[in-house]
Amino acid sequence: MVRNLYYGIRDTSRLGEPMLYSYMVDEFGHASQTPQVLAGFGIEDAMAWRGIPDNMPPVFQWQSPSGEGVRMHRSVHGYGEATAFPTEEEDFVENIDGQDFQRKGVKTKLEEIRRLKERDDRSAVQFWLNGIDHSWAQENLPQVIETLRKRLPDWKIEHSTLEEYTHDLLDYYKENGVEMPVWKGELTHPDEDRLICVSSNRPDQKLRHYQAEHVLEKESEPLAAMAWLSGCEYPRWTLEAAWKYILENHAHDSLGCCSVDDVYEAVMERYSQSLSLSQQVRDDAAAYLMSTDPDPRSLWLCSTNSSGHEGALLCEVEIPVALEELSPFILKTEDGAEVTNYRKSSHLRRNF
Repeated sequence: MVRNLYYGIRDTSRLGEPMLYSYMVDEFGHASQTPQVLAGFGIEDAMAWRGIPDNMPPVFQWQSPSGEGVRMHRSVHGYGEATAFPTEEEDFVENIDGQDFQRKGVKTKLEEIRRLKERDDRSAVQFWLNGIDHSWAQENLPQVIETLRKRLPDWKIEHSTLEEYTHDLLDYYKENGVEMPVWKGELTHPDEDRLICVSSNRPDQKLRHYQAEHVLEKESEPLAAMAWLSGCEYPRWTLEAAWKYILENHAHDSLGCCSVDDVYEAVMERYSQSLSLSQQVRDDAAAYLMSTDPDPRSLWLCSTNSSGHEGALLCEVEIPVALEELSPFILKTEDGAEVTNYRKSSHLRRNF
């Protein structure tokens, strides 16, 4: 998530001011530390549908275990209630390629959305989402807005952004003393259609995802940083390309493994491409680090943990038969003291 937000904000900033608003409407549940990650990027508001308990209000404070929080705006029963909003007053039939489809007119659609939005509303400010990931942009939206303005003359109806909606909502809450409850922990409640089945679907892809991210986070990036501090050129382009392959798999259906086989195969290929790059970075960085040691007989143990380590380490070192002249040998600590608490298991392998 950190890399996703980092690269996403960086790249969209090249096109203009990014919208620092987390739109998570169709993710299949939300981790407890998500508010902490969002807050780290200066994101104060998020919108979601799935995973939120049915008794939660339209807006609440969502806190991570570490205390950071965001305002969560709840999209009730989906995220495209105003998609393909009609201009016809009455219900009608639309013919597409010779097939008839029953469509709702303005009267029916308007009443349907108002019931949905006013069920547990606490303010006079509402958002109506026009557009989902299965629809085209609505070209006649200005005409739709004019139709709504005529039918709802007491309403102020604007073609707006989530940021503008939130600004007006917070003003209303402040002026009317509306309090926001606090929710702590993950949002994985089944009330709002959390797709539980994705947790077990295609386990081979999930393992591949873990492997690809683990190699990049825990091996390639730390070793590349160590090598850079020792004078090696930092492989920025290669690491970014490796991350791009993984981030292209972060779409919720791709990541949740609930697509057709063709998508699954494309996803697995991206993981393979990422691993090819990240493993090469890792191996090159390790080779450079070892090349800085004037003693070719040195044994290197590299810790890529983000924090210090105390205690015993277990490792196995395989010595090829061709290097039998290395045996017998001794191990010494950094200050030159001989290490005695290791055991030899065979003439090909040394266990420490």
